[in-house]
Parts: sequence; C-alpha cells; structure tokens
Amino acid sequence: LEQCAAEDAKVIVFSEWERMLHLVRDACLDAGLDCAWHTGSIPQHKRRADIVRFKEDPGCRVFLTTDAGATGLNLQVASVVVNCDLPWNPARLEPRIARAWRKFQSKPVTVYNLISENTIEHRMLDTLATKRAVAESVLDLAGAVATVPLRSGRKEMAERLRALASPQENLAAATPATDKPPAARDLANEFAHRVRQRLGGQLVACELRTPDGGEAPTLLVVVEHVAQGKAPWVEDLRQEFFGGPDAETPAPRLEVLDRATHEAIERMIAAGLIQMTPHARRSLLEEAPPQPPPLTPEQSLLLRQSADRATHLLRRARVLGDAEFADEAFASLREALLPLATAVSLARRLPIPTTSAELQREPWNTLWPGIEDDAEHLGSDLGNAWASVADRFSTALESLRASLPD
Repeated sequence: LEQCAAEDAKVIVFSEWERMLHLVRDACLDAGLDCAWHTGSIPQHKRRADIVRFKEDPGCRVFLTTDAGATGLNLQVASVVVNCDLPWNPARLEPRIARAWRKFQSKPVTVYNLISENTIEHRMLDTLATKRAVAESVLDLAGAVATVPLRSGRKEMAERLRALASPQENLAAATPATDKPPAARDLANEFAHRVRQRLGGQLVACELRTPDGGEAPTLLVVVEHVAQGKAPWVEDLRQEFFGGPDAETPAPRLEVLDRATHEAIERMIAAGLIQMTPHARRSLLEEAPPQPPPLTPEQSLLLRQSADRATHLLRRARVLGDAEFADEAFASLREALLPLATAVSLARRLPIPTTSAELQREPWNTLWPGIEDDAEHLGSDLGNAWASVADRFSTALESLRASLPD
C-alpha cells in the first residue's frame, strides 16, 4: 500500500470478512493513508459518499470493500486490486477485478491475490484452477480448451482426508469390521417424526396406544387445528409405513384430532363422563428422531446450488431495496422463493416444489414461518415491505445452513 501511494496509484482491497478489512484499515491509518469503506452493513447514502470521495479525493488512496462492492461500481481511478482471500467460486473473482479493469481504464491494472502458505486456502488453488478450466471448456470458443484435468472422486476424497483429518487416517481401515445384525426398525417412531417433519409446530402430540386385550394398536395424531384436512395424507403415510388392509401384520389404526377436540375428550375422561379402555400409552415425540435417509449426490448438489442461488438473489434484493428500488427488490425475492423452497425441501426430505403456488399447500406451507404469505403476495405491490420478506428469507437460509453438515 505504501508503494502504491508513492507511485500515485489507488488501490481496491477485497475481503469476504469485515474483520479482515478492519485490520487493513488499521494498517492504512498507521501508514497515514486515507481509505473509503464499503460493506453491506453501511447505509446506502454513506456508501455513495465514500465512493465519490475515493474517485474525487486525491488523498483517499484505498477502497476497502466486501463482495458488496464486487458488482455495479465503476472504479477506474484504481489501478491495483488486492484480494485478501479467494472465494471458492472462481466466477466471483472476476467481478472484483472488473471494478478497475473496465471500459475507459487508461492504466494497466495489477492484481494481488494474498495466499497463506501451507493452509487450506493454499490447497484451494488447485480446486479453483480445476473449476476455472471446466468453465473455460464450456464457455470458450470451440477448440480453445483441449483437455480439462479432473481428478477422480476417490483421489479427491483421499487428498481431502489427508489435508483435514487427523494423522491416524488409516485407523478406521485397520479396525476389523464386526458382523452385527441390523437393528430392527421402529416404524411407529419413524412415522411420528415424518409427521413432525411435515407439520412442524402444528403437530401437538403423536402417541401409540395399545389396548390390553391384544387388539390392534392405534396411532393418535393431534394437530393444532383443521384435523380433517390433514387426515388423508396422514393416512397415506400410515399405509406407506405399515401397509394397507392386505398387509401380513395388522397395521395400527389411525385417529387424527385437532387440539380442541383432544382436550375436550381428555376433560371428559378426567370427569368420568367417558370410560377409557385400559391400554399402554407411548408418546412418540419424546424419543430421539431417527436419522433421515442420506441424500443422493445429485440431491446434495441441487440443494447446494439452490441455496447459493437463493443467497445471491437475496443479496441482490437487499442492494436494490436499500437503493429504494422496491419493485426490483421484489422481483429478486420472487425469483429467490422457489430455489429457497427447493433447498429447504431437500434438507427435510420432502418432494421438490415445482411452482410457487404449491408452497401454500401441504407439506410445503410449513417450510418457514410466513411462507404462505410470501407465495401469495410476492406477485403484488407491497410498497416498502420487501425488507420483512428478505428478513424471513434470511432466517430460513440461516436455519438451513445450520442444519447442513460442514
């Protein structure tokens, strides 16, 4: 930075982390260099003022920004770009450089990528090079890329294990496998947690009640309200787990009640107005949920791509909304709705929705709080209410990413 100042050059410094930018700003102040600040947490009018100051003030030498400044800015006054860290997606690197290397740039642009040696970031360079080669093979003119070096999945996994796992990486391979019989499935427990997965907070209770006389047990499902509307698909789910009338083992019967009806029956039993048949009562929701089936590689890829797409569109909506382009912000949120619903559905092992209208129906209307309103009203003019929709989307994305394995 001091060399750039001596050569009368202006510098753009990118980092995905505001903490890193704070450290760079402290170093600039120690060196006597004035700097502009541009992140998503800064109000729009303050960001505009710093952009103008960087362009017009000869004393403002450094422009510190996160990826919030990687698009839409014309900063041809800068001739040096410094990337303090590299994104996993190489396509996000080009827009950073394009803030300075663009039309009407009259000076050569120098790009510095800062890499810490012998770190995961260092080993990331090979992954970025492979991704860039794949992109070039698809997007370049025919014949411009002859070969694309791709590593096998087995080799890739071995290298990741060597890089990230403990030194005793072969310990598991040296441990002899034991031939243990598979544990018997608890179908009632799996059924209960599938119902909870689809209903979320609308599920009040789920019990298995077994009469003392050896009769078939009963699955009791208590929901918040409108039990009749939920009974058909719950019955389909019961048959999926236990089979229909022709099953070899008698399947438990199903009773679906709303909360008000269930509480009324319990009060009548307590008052002695109803005689209850002696039975064993097992609450299924108090038990640990079974592990969901793993996603296929194709489903995992679609989940990540949908979540990334929704994240990108949400960021764009916030930028447009902060600039008081409410209609454009809503357009981005409408575009983000289905990718976000797709990612959350895959994470919960639900069917993938194909239209926004489906999000107002079971089982998708419980993907996140307010999704029914989002699906219904995003097509209408809601004025400046885009921020509340964006906040709901952000909360859903945070919950989604927290539920995914690293």
